[in-house]
Amino acid sequence: VVFLDTITQAPPVVDMLITTFGSSQYMADILIRNPGYLYWLMDSGTWAAADSAEDYTRSLQNEADLFGSIDGKLNALRRAHRKELLKIGVRDLLGETSTEQITEKLSNLADGIAQVVLEVVATGLEPDRNHGADSGGGFAVIAMGKLGGRELNYSSDIDLVYACENVDEDGMQYYVKLARAYTSALAEMTAEGYFYRVDLRLRPDGQSGPLVNTETSMRIYYENRGRPWEFQAMLKARTIAGDIALGQRFLGAISNLVFNPSLPYSPLEDISRMRVQIRENIPERERSLNIKLMAGGIRDIEFTVQTFQLLHGHNYKELRTPNTLVALAHIERLHLIRDWEADNLLGAYRFFRLVEHRLQ
Repeated sequence: VVFLDTITQAPPVVDMLITTFGSSQYMADILIRNPGYLYWLMDSGTWAAADSAEDYTRSLQNEADLFGSIDGKLNALRRAHRKELLKIGVRDLLGETSTEQITEKLSNLADGIAQVVLEVVATGLEPDRNHGADSGGGFAVIAMGKLGGRELNYSSDIDLVYACENVDEDGMQYYVKLARAYTSALAEMTAEGYFYRVDLRLRPDGQSGPLVNTETSMRIYYENRGRPWEFQAMLKARTIAGDIALGQRFLGAISNLVFNPSLPYSPLEDISRMRVQIRENIPERERSLNIKLMAGGIRDIEFTVQTFQLLHGHNYKELRTPNTLVALAHIERLHLIRDWEADNLLGAYRFFRLVEHRLQ
């Protein structure tokens, strides 16, 4: 009765509930499972809280510190993750934030989860003082795809690549053990749900390649065997957890390969071939409805932007950004395309991403 009296006396809360329950089964399920979250959403301090990746990391570390066991810490993080997703989703449904701001918030939350889960998992392994076991030192988590570009959706997989310092066989065994435990902690379904589906296929040699690669072996791979689509994928690469310096060092080393003024292939031709292959694999009935893969859809816009990045990134360092909209704004500012073309691409991309969010 007190609960009903509370919400009926606050019309904005009623509007929020109607919008949330009427628009998103997922968000509604979170509130049904945790009705106390409504009081949290009614607190003005909830909405004023900062939400950078660093802010999320600190908040999540505080949640994990309340528990002693590894499972207890991970479950606390799963609950905190679900709670923050609710806040982001409600803000989105109420139309108070732009689509790109929502994707940035979702990505910042994922960054925080990636870092704190790594810290928790590392403390649960048999300590290896030579390889920073207590903090995940010497081990870098590199995000690709939507997370790398700070463009995460609500239900996106996260594409990850694991790199480690140059170590002997014993050291590599430790890092492989860490990577397996880390991937499991992120993707495992539990009574408290899961964090993210994890896709590791963008690592060197894909599914048949090592789970973890040393900094040197990764550099050698891309120098000698990197394929055009792998360099294109690296446009989205961003170090998000673990040994940030190691990840940045690796990405800096291969930057000259990605943004090569004398590319041994034509980005325009290669990406065009890839677009044709993708389209041929779409069922006929979906070709005009799949907003991600249809002609002129999300993937086509991203590929268009990435073509300009590969062609001109060696001359214009501002194009070396993993974010599609940021890169497109720079392409327009540099007059690489006409203003009306850029406006059409920006408008279409924002619209398609909004539709994608609502469908999810």
